[in-house]
Amino acid sequence: MHQKYSFLILIAVALLASCKKNNPVSNPKQVENESVNLDWLIGNWQRTNDKENKETFEDWEKLSSTEYRGHGYTMVEQDTVWQENIELVKMKDGNWTYNVFQKNDPTSTDFKLTAISGNSFTAENPENEFPKTIKYHKSENGLIAIISDGETEVEFEFEERD
Repeated sequence: MHQKYSFLILIAVALLASCKKNNPVSNPKQVENESVNLDWLIGNWQRTNDKENKETFEDWEKLSSTEYRGHGYTMVEQDTVWQENIELVKMKDGNWTYNVFQKNDPTSTDFKLTAISGNSFTAENPENEFPKTIKYHKSENGLIAIISDGETEVEFEFEERD
């Protein structure tokens, strides 16, 4: 009888261990000593699911292993109707932040990265009115960004441009 229970316990432990190994999302505090690589974000991207007569772009570059910089903007005909600067920065405590700077505003709205994997991240700021959550992930055809507040969600589908 003890062998049967020992066998079940062994299987349960093995299943729990395998679930932990296959979880691709990490808490940023768990990746402090590991190298986080967000190079999949680098490039010049154009939104493919924009409203008619609008063109939205995001351009990302890597400044160092602990800092990436982005610039997002929307054009209607030849006019820039919206723009922001973005930075992803690894802080001294090992956590990453996603900082958004609106045009002509020296202060940023900061989002703490709460999940990071090989080709995605989630950043959150529950105090911000909209969005409260920002998610990016590399897709088969490009880049997907989703902003939400828990009720409203906006998806940005990007493809790389020259």
